[in-house]
Amino acid sequence: MGLLDGKIAKTVARAIKQAKLDKPAVLIVKTPTTREVGRTAGGTQPTLTPYKCRGLVRSWKRTMLNQTIVQTSDRVVVLFGATISGGKVTPAIGNKITIEGTTTNIVDIERDPAGATYNCLTR
Repeated sequence: MGLLDGKIAKTVARAIKQAKLDKPAVLIVKTPTTREVGRTAGGTQPTLTPYKCRGLVRSWKRTMLNQTIVQTSDRVVVLFGATISGGKVTPAIGNKITIEGTTTNIVDIERDPAGATYNCLTR
């Protein structure tokens, strides 16, 4: 067992919580479903599964705005990997995050090598 097997993620989540920097959040994972046999004209209805987790909203550096896919109305939500279903669920583009009373869509993600944090660009 090494540091990258979840120990770092748990340590980071615990330290942030002890410092009272995190907030309750919900990662809403969107899973596509398949069409029913014989219903070729019917669309698929994805399932939405909420996972309670912890995170924080981070501000952008001004140098990042309007130079990439980042827009001025975007938010960066940092989710702590160990808090999302015990580290068994990872955020993905197309999922939603609710934090501080606002629900936004994930449009891009940066993950650290240990899976301790996920920087989610949302809009």
